[in-house]
Formats: sequence, C-alpha cells, structure tokens
Amino acid sequence: MKDCKKQLAELTRQREELASAVAVLGQKYELLTPRVKDLEKREQTLSHRITHMEPKAQKAQTTLSALNGEIQKLNDMGLSLKELAEFSKRLQLIVQHHAIEPAELRSRLLHELETLDKVLGLETLIQRRQEELGKLDEAITSTKKELETAKAVVGSLKQEKANLEAGIKETRERVGREIAGIIPAAQDAIDRLGKELRRGNEEALAEVRRLRDEAVAVGREVGQYEGILQVNEWLNELLALVRGEENVEGKRVRTIALSVVRGIAIWLKRQDTYSLSFTSLSFTTESLIRELEQWEV
Repeated sequence: MKDCKKQLAELTRQREELASAVAVLGQKYELLTPRVKDLEKREQTLSHRITHMEPKAQKAQTTLSALNGEIQKLNDMGLSLKELAEFSKRLQLIVQHHAIEPAELRSRLLHELETLDKVLGLETLIQRRQEELGKLDEAITSTKKELETAKAVVGSLKQEKANLEAGIKETRERVGREIAGIIPAAQDAIDRLGKELRRGNEEALAEVRRLRDEAVAVGREVGQYEGILQVNEWLNELLALVRGEENVEGKRVRTIALSVVRGIAIWLKRQDTYSLSFTSLSFTTESLIRELEQWEV
C-alpha cells in the first residue's frame, strides 16, 4: 500500500513537471509562430528575387566570360590590365593635348594600327628575304666547293685518260712490232708446211700405188682380186682425190681428209714443241680438223 502511494506521488510529481514544461513550450511556440511566419515570408521574397536575378546572373556570367577572354587576348599580346589602365591614362592625356574628338579617336587608332601592321609586315618580309638570301649564299658557297671538287676530279680523270691512251698507243706499237716479227717466221712455216704436204702427198701417192700393185699381185695370186679392191676401195678414192678427180663423194672426201690430217697432227705433236714452225702447224692442223668435223655433206 505504501509502495503504491509512493508511486502515485511520483507520477503526480512527474505529471506536474510535464505540465509545467508543456506550458513553457506553449509559450515559446506562441513566441516563435510570428517569427516563423516572418521567415517564411522572407523566404518567399528571396525566392522571387532569386528567380528574377537568375537571368541577370547568367547574362553577367556570359559577360564575365567574354571579359575574361578579352583579358586573356590582351595578356597574349603582352598587355595586362594594369598596363591597359596606364595605356588608357596616357591615351587620355594625348587626346586632351591634341583635342581629338572621341568619335575620331577610334578611326585614328585603327589607322595607326593598320599602318603599323603594314610596317611590321614589310619588316617581316625583309627579314624573310634576308634569310632566303643567306641560304642562297650558303648554297652558292657549297656549289662552288662542289665545282672545285668536280674540276679536280675531271683533271684527274683527264690525266688518267692521257696515261691510258699513251699505254694503248705503246701497246699497239709493241704488238705491231711483234706481229711484224712473227709474220716472216709464220710465212716461212707455212711455206715449209706446203712443201712438206706436197712431199707427203707424193709419198702417199707412191705408197698408194705400191699398195695397189701389191694388192693386185696378191689378188691375182689367190684369185680374189675384186674382194681386195673392195676392201681397199678407200685407197682408190685417195688416189682419185690426189689426182683431182671429181667422182669421189663428199662423205668419202671428209673421211679421207680427217684420216690424213689427224695423222699429221699426231706426227706434229711428237716433234719439237718449242719450234715456232711446228707450233703454227699444230694450230693450223687442229683448226682444220675442227672444220672437217663440222663439215656437213
């Protein structure tokens, strides 16, 4: 029972404290309500002002961007805002001193700038032409050096040509002298070869006749004269060829000539190889063998 009373008393006390706090809060609410309304009104007013100011702010931002661009252009030209202000002051003093009208000032400035641009352009052109002239001078100098080098090379080539022509002339003269010395020896060798060939032909003719006579004699003895003549037909053809008769076939002439010339070539090889006459005859014989081998009948 006592506990219940204590709890009841505690609850009553808390209720009174809460009621007191609520009363205080109510008073504060009544005081804040007008302020809240006033702030809401101010908020609406500010919203309207912001709405009206946004286009102006956007326009100002655009203008500011354009100004920043122009300032950057001035900086690129080497003219800061401070220098621009100084330029404006000096320009104002000049305008006042010469009594130049504001409307005329712009045209005068543009005219002077255009004149300056022409002068600068002319200076640039002159500088460019001077640079081109310098390069041209360098090219001329280089060309002169190359020309001197080419002249030296041409002179050297001419000297080599003269030396070569002299060598060719000397070689031709020496070869001519050698040929002139060889011709008599070669002619003598040819004459000796002709004599030896004629003597060899006569000996061959005599040998053929002897062989024929022996063959006839043997044929008569054994009764086979015609067979022996057929076997030794080439001897008759050789005899006819030596006599200059025209009834011998070309193939047989080629065979007989090759046999005789090859025999001569073998005989020459066995002779003194250091003799000019034998050497010349060997060359002539070999050449004749090649011609006969290539002869198509």
